[in-house]
Amino acid sequence: MAEGSSSSEKALEKLNEELTCPICLDQYTDPKLLHCFHVFCEKCLKPVARQTPQGQVVECPNCRHLTSLPQEGVSGLQGAFLIHHLFDIQDILKKVSTPAGIKCTKCEKRDPACYCRSCGFLCAKCKDIHSEWKEFSSHELVSLDQLTADATNLVPPVQKTLNCSKHPTKELDLYCETCKEVICQYCVLKIHRDHQYDLATDAFPQQKKVLVSSVEPVEQQLASVNKALEDLKSLSVEITSQRQALETKIRAEIRLGHQALEAREEVLVSQLDQMTREKLKNVAAQQDQLELVATRLKSCCGFLQESLRTGSQVEILAMAKPFLQQVQDVTSSIKPESLEPEEQANLEFNCSQNELLQMCQQYGQVFAIPVVKCSAEGDGLKLAVVGERTTATVEAVKWKGRKYSRPVEVSCELVSSDGSRRVRGEAKKVRDGEFEIGYLPQHRGPHYLHIRVGDKHISGSPFPLSVITTTPTNIITGVKYPWGLALDNKGQLVVVEHVRHCVTIFSGSGEKVRSFGSEGSGPGQLSGPYGVALSATGDILVADQCNHRIQVFHPNGKVQVFTADGEYIRQFEKGGSGKNGIALDSN
Repeated sequence: MAEGSSSSEKALEKLNEELTCPICLDQYTDPKLLHCFHVFCEKCLKPVARQTPQGQVVECPNCRHLTSLPQEGVSGLQGAFLIHHLFDIQDILKKVSTPAGIKCTKCEKRDPACYCRSCGFLCAKCKDIHSEWKEFSSHELVSLDQLTADATNLVPPVQKTLNCSKHPTKELDLYCETCKEVICQYCVLKIHRDHQYDLATDAFPQQKKVLVSSVEPVEQQLASVNKALEDLKSLSVEITSQRQALETKIRAEIRLGHQALEAREEVLVSQLDQMTREKLKNVAAQQDQLELVATRLKSCCGFLQESLRTGSQVEILAMAKPFLQQVQDVTSSIKPESLEPEEQANLEFNCSQNELLQMCQQYGQVFAIPVVKCSAEGDGLKLAVVGERTTATVEAVKWKGRKYSRPVEVSCELVSSDGSRRVRGEAKKVRDGEFEIGYLPQHRGPHYLHIRVGDKHISGSPFPLSVITTTPTNIITGVKYPWGLALDNKGQLVVVEHVRHCVTIFSGSGEKVRSFGSEGSGPGQLSGPYGVALSATGDILVADQCNHRIQVFHPNGKVQVFTADGEYIRQFEKGGSGKNGIALDSN
């Protein structure tokens, strides 16, 4: 029993926490249930109730959800019956924790041996009687040891009857199907006379089904929310791991920069040493040369001084000629430029310190790639027709390839290649992460389709496209039976006139430029020409149907053999059936 008492004491501690109001931190008094399912004391909610244009509301201190109050105010809120059940369980556990004070609920004489959820504590004798009676067969009996061992999951006693708030002496025993509320018999007579109602006990099974089924979408949403929480947890781990990996990469890159700078430092110092050695070597060589000259000059001066001091006049006169010659040789060997240093102390180091510092300060960048990757597809990205609504599909994909479900602003605009004409399109959401953009071209010619999500272009935008027209822009008249057509590289239209047995060339605006060929079978003549094609060099190939041949003409149609002005070049082998069509391959 000591172990059971310990278990009940722990359960009591947990219950005391659950029965403590988060505002006043005391046990609940008149607990009221808000629409968000949080519970607070009635006296604690009254100060936070406020009036709004929509009526009186109270803001949940926990989740900030607004609960609309009935006319009675906070006191009219539904009572928190689960909290009352917890108070009942608390009362049972208190009794179990002090078994000496418990007596059988029925005989009130003997110590209890078990607990019945419907009848209360029962002694051994009352338990036996209880078990024999058929009316009690559905009652739940548990031993006191089981009761304390599973105290945390203890089911409260059978619910007490509730009285009507409008008729306090009457029990709530009916359920109004029309108003969806529990009522008493007086309520039926005064308020719910013409409503559909039933006994509460009979209405409960159906309403229980309704309640259980109503939770199914909640459970589905809960599963989605839990999955989203798991994704966020995984994302948090991934971001942390990514951060660690990038830190390693950043430090490695910067170390490489350090190593590169240090290597460059060694190269520059080595270059400096090499240049210093070469300069000092040159200076030393020039210095040695000048020291030799100085020695000879000193020798001349010393020799003369010593001779004048110790020599006789005859001796001095005798050596005067060779001495003067020696002096001449020595002085003439000294060039003025040889006395100038061949080297200079002109070593310098050129480095833009500001550029280096700026480069170091701006080296590398840590950034977040776009969360949403947007792309577009569809024929409306390449070709459109004037006056016809053209569409394309834009897809927004987020982390791990999932469709982006949050609201995004997609826009499109058709702009002519010179920017002078703009047509605003529209975008509508098809499903999560998928949008249809549409636009109505007004002018033909090259255009660009700008597609943006927010203020940023999607991948590939602006898209180059051509706007064409399905109505004639120019009508050329004055031709008979035009059976063959071709367009040259100058934009001129080459037309084969079958009945006139000639080829006529028109400008891009439809004006006749020239015509060549006449009826006959000679070179340059045609008989019922049918098809035409142009070569890469501009030669005009004509299917000469009735002459059973194909002739090749220079663009100007003249028939001069092998001249640059135009010639009849050659004809293909005669014979065979009439030549109707002609085409050229890439060769």
